[in-house]
Amino acid sequence: MVAAFRLLRAEFDPRMTLTVAGPAAWPLPGPVPDGVRFLGPVPVRRVADLLDDADLFVMPSRFEGFGIAFAEALARGLPCIARDDFAMPELVVPGHNGALVRDDDPVALAYAIADVLQDEHVYARCAGSAAAVSAHFTWNAPHSRRSP
Repeated sequence: MVAAFRLLRAEFDPRMTLTVAGPAAWPLPGPVPDGVRFLGPVPVRRVADLLDDADLFVMPSRFEGFGIAFAEALARGLPCIARDDFAMPELVVPGHNGALVRDDDPVALAYAIADVLQDEHVYARCAGSAAAVSAHFTWNAPHSRRSP
């Protein structure tokens, strides 16, 4: 993600910023790069605010058993970029609510990010489906009470 971010700042928008939340310490060698806002661990109560302040949720994780972070972002109307693997394609549909990448190629990730950022239709669909996503991914949804 950081390599793709550097490409995007150089080729797409030098004012672009990246917010990284979660790890207690910066996980990469060297200092936090320019344009990166490293927050470390974030209390659960702040997650919705972070999502509401973002333009895009990007997490090309190598493994997501379910992908709750994507459901949370989509429930806030935020398009997502994910890896085309495991549960992520069940939540992120290219051209509809985001994009999928196949590997660790920072150039491909940068292109996916730039494409989604420029696609007003993806943003409109995400905003329009946020309430439905939120209603679907709740403990009280009818599907959560059904037995398999």
